[in-house]
Amino acid sequence: MIHIAGAVVAPSRLAFQEVNATGAANVATAAAHAKVRRFVHVSSLSARLPAISGYAASKRAGEDAVMQAAGNLSLAIVRPPAVYGPGDKATLPLFKALTGTVAFIPGTASQRFSLVYVEDLARALADSVTGTWQGIRTMSDGTEGGYGWPDLLQTAAKVEGGAPKIAYLPKPLLSAAAAAIAGIARISGKTTILNPGKIGELYHADWVCEAELKLAASIQFEDGFRRTLAWYRNEGWLPPSRHTARATGHRETLA
Repeated sequence: MIHIAGAVVAPSRLAFQEVNATGAANVATAAAHAKVRRFVHVSSLSARLPAISGYAASKRAGEDAVMQAAGNLSLAIVRPPAVYGPGDKATLPLFKALTGTVAFIPGTASQRFSLVYVEDLARALADSVTGTWQGIRTMSDGTEGGYGWPDLLQTAAKVEGGAPKIAYLPKPLLSAAAAAIAGIARISGKTTILNPGKIGELYHADWVCEAELKLAASIQFEDGFRRTLAWYRNEGWLPPSRHTARATGHRETLA
């Protein structure tokens, strides 16, 4: 059994805990009662820093709760970093930024982070179901030292034929905006992904992890970027490349 469900947006720390910790424990308990042979729980790299946000705290609590509830189950816990790929709405703003004219980045130039393409995560989870290892393991695309924002801009320039200008948003500015948005969300009874905890995650200096779950051939960011970008454009989620359109218009003018 693979347990991948979870909340990435919630109105409070308690709401995160109810889904990502209590909910995960309930699933593990049911799996133990059903005598499931193997239980794979998908956590998050953020669980290594539970104090940074309500989400991170709930993912760590989820790991602890699953380990306690699993009993004699063969238990594997996977901590992926940021996941991207076709169909993902969460990383669509990143792709919009990388293919636009100006990329407003909620972070710093010195940050480093790991990434994993969604198909690689799926393969790693499938392998984990049939595997025998137990405990907690991280996974990524295996890029040593991870990536920085300049690396992503360089990839965008290579793929698109041009890259946007980059503007790093000051943390105090975004923190103030997040506090205001979170306050409005509480009053209106709605949820928002931009909150003080998320700011802590976004500006953390080091989200790099080792690829403890090895894959025969991981998809690196340039290839994953091309695939994801093509999917977004085929589905109409992103417009055609502005550089391609400009070149086409130039050729038509010459003709």
